[in-house]
Amino acid sequence: MNGAQTLCESLRHYGVSFLVGIPGTDNTDVYDVCETYGIRPIVVRNEMFAPMFADGYARVSRKTGVVFSIPGPGALALMSGLLEAYGSSTPMLAIVTDIPQEFLSKETGHLHEVSELASCFRSVTSRRSSVTCANVIPRAMHMVMEHAVGERKRPSLLHIPTDVYRDMRTEDDFHPTPARPTPKADVSRAVEMIAMAKRPIIFAGNGVWWADAMEPLRTLAERMLAPVFTSVKGKGIISDHHWCGYGQLAGEPEFRECIAESDLAIIVGMRWSQSSTDRWTLKLPENVIRIDCDVETRKHPRGEYICADAHTALTAIVQALPLSKVESGRWRARFMLCKSKAIERIRTESPFEMGLISALRAAIPENAIVVNDSTIMTFWTRRYFEVTNPGTFLWPMGSGTIGWALPAALGAKLAVQRNGTNRPVVAIVGDGGFQFSMQELGTMVQEKLPVVIVLFDDSAYGMIRYFQHTRYGKETHATNLHNPYFGDIARAYGMLYHHATSPEAVECAIRDSLSNGGPALVHCPMQLNPPRRL
Repeated sequence: MNGAQTLCESLRHYGVSFLVGIPGTDNTDVYDVCETYGIRPIVVRNEMFAPMFADGYARVSRKTGVVFSIPGPGALALMSGLLEAYGSSTPMLAIVTDIPQEFLSKETGHLHEVSELASCFRSVTSRRSSVTCANVIPRAMHMVMEHAVGERKRPSLLHIPTDVYRDMRTEDDFHPTPARPTPKADVSRAVEMIAMAKRPIIFAGNGVWWADAMEPLRTLAERMLAPVFTSVKGKGIISDHHWCGYGQLAGEPEFRECIAESDLAIIVGMRWSQSSTDRWTLKLPENVIRIDCDVETRKHPRGEYICADAHTALTAIVQALPLSKVESGRWRARFMLCKSKAIERIRTESPFEMGLISALRAAIPENAIVVNDSTIMTFWTRRYFEVTNPGTFLWPMGSGTIGWALPAALGAKLAVQRNGTNRPVVAIVGDGGFQFSMQELGTMVQEKLPVVIVLFDDSAYGMIRYFQHTRYGKETHATNLHNPYFGDIARAYGMLYHHATSPEAVECAIRDSLSNGGPALVHCPMQLNPPRRL
């Protein structure tokens, strides 16, 4: 068995069933044998979008996405997607091929040569392993695929010089995955603080989804009568229709006074990042309980720290918690009133944009996967689009990667198909971002991954134009775009095409596209204002 076969057998051992990338002269040995091991090669049109595809797959399936590249330009093209996955805590494995070992670090002028290629990925991966022979592959794979109990999930790197693929393996052991110990968490101090709280609030992030901790979170919130605010990526971990669910509304003026008067904040599985906390302007009480599997989160904010995954910690708290001592329903009623006032105010201030939000929600089934790019419309969806199911709202919050939505939606659709369901996937994009990754329509058609794309078109990099205008108060520069005829683009790829210029037309077009069941483009040429809360 050679190195290429060993790699594929190792991937199969960890349940990997696809590789995303582009074949090149240095990695064709793997493409030659991968399907023999039940591993499907998915060929993107640009390596830059391979990690974004794998990111969407991982977020929906809660499994590791795997990308595969050639040396040089193909490898370095992975960086943007890996950066997003790193910031968003998405598990991913990047298998990066390098030139033969005899030429490494010698600057001989070998094709695709990059000095110290593996070190280029230090800032976007949490683990890295370089392979020198076929015998090492199983142990290296074990190192990059096995995450310690409670560790934050992030991309890893497996660096393999191309000659290793032809090297013959002499060892047979594959180092089976050892049984993991049952994680534990000391929650005694947290239970005491919760039992004493009368006006508690909870902030929950995407770590709750990855730990499958939605049920203990909901149970804790109900017992404490505590409102639950979420990060952007955490939208849906508690339904926005639940009386505890407040999504991304914490920064609205109606809520700020209430939050400031709380006597306990529980922050679970959440980075407490700029985008989810209105640039860290939310005023927290003196008593804070922080639950996170990453010890780095101790740095901010202050409080009692529980280093454990969300499921372990929340389950232990719920089991140990005595009857809550919160005040009667006044605390709960106050937040419910704030929510109705905030939504009413926003609808009055921005009737057209909120009309679009209502149209999107009415047309898209609640179990559908909604994948957002970075564009004006998605700044509205991340705040005000109601989400009722966990893992159904994807946003590139790790680094705000433009062009992310289309390839991520394709990965999400693959995850849905692998799960044996037919849940729809809808990508919301802007005209600028769509043209970053528009070529991946070819991947969509070839791999039979039908996605409905809702394209909001203002013939500009709209958010940048807005920032320029507000910062400088004058004519903007370098933001206007001369766009193609998107209808012709859709027809070229055999997609259903709709042209919609009003909320009502958008709703009808999305409904028709979803009922059709195939790939579709809903083109919405319109000028939108950003929300006050960006």
